[in-house]
Amino acid sequence: MPVTASDVWYENAFGEGEDFSTYGTLSGNQIITNVAGELFNKLEANLFVNGGVKRKKGHLRIGATDPVNVYVGLSKYTSVPSGVVVALHSGATQNNGINDVASAPMVVGTLNAAVNNGATSVTVALAGNKTLSYYSGWVNGEVLALYPVSGPVYLVTTGTPTQVTPPNIYQFNLASAYSGATIPAGTQVSQTYRTTSPMSPDIIVNNFSSVTLNTASITIGARGIVQDTLTLTFTSAVDFTVQSTVFGMLPPGATTINTTIVNPTSGETILTIPSSAWSGSAVSGETITIDTVPSAVAFFLGIDVPAGTTQAGVVFELTHDVL
Repeated sequence: MPVTASDVWYENAFGEGEDFSTYGTLSGNQIITNVAGELFNKLEANLFVNGGVKRKKGHLRIGATDPVNVYVGLSKYTSVPSGVVVALHSGATQNNGINDVASAPMVVGTLNAAVNNGATSVTVALAGNKTLSYYSGWVNGEVLALYPVSGPVYLVTTGTPTQVTPPNIYQFNLASAYSGATIPAGTQVSQTYRTTSPMSPDIIVNNFSSVTLNTASITIGARGIVQDTLTLTFTSAVDFTVQSTVFGMLPPGATTINTTIVNPTSGETILTIPSSAWSGSAVSGETITIDTVPSAVAFFLGIDVPAGTTQAGVVFELTHDVL
């Protein structure tokens, strides 16, 4: 079935930490990206007094099994004081743990001049009055998303952007001429965080016991699956416990019944193992592991605040397209 709007949503990271050691996989908790406090739920006063960077990890989940590509861009931010930069960062993974390291901010800003039909370049005022070197490395073929009222427009760039007016006005050349209605100056612009090949939820079964589990017979719950390893440990010839590296001990199952493993945070199904998927007879103590992989994109959203900035809330909106 085609992916619909109801199959796609944002979730924050499991653990809700403010430092890299606690950034995690999909939490099961949905976030609304145009409401203050949904991702940056706590911006302390001393961040505005002393300055600094705060990053939070988020995920775009595809709650369907169809293979898809996705684009994610920062389409709007408001209540942001002058000099503050709110931007996407790459470097996030679906993993639970300390291995994620955020990149420099991805390009964000506004159109410095209108883009007309036939345009071969766009001129962008980079946010925070920053030069291009502040943002992540730019490579040939990056995609800029423009966000007029009518909806996102994606433009493939070519070559290296050139500085038009110091410090923050740059020209981005386009791989092909723009075709469409005029996009006005001041329109939000964002470098897109995107997949490069279609993704879909998946599982990998590792059989280490006398009993065998047929992967093809397992039904994946695209709305509940996270990046995880489930360890099934047999306590008899048919009964087993279920241990998750993310959620801890989950309810047990058995080879003689249909076993549904549920995400305890969201209540959505992770996977269902029918009794027909089993063959053989287990020995107590033997294990089977199941690696689970969601259809999701992980990202960081960062806020960079200069010292002495007037304290304010931050309202941002992410926009995505599923292709």
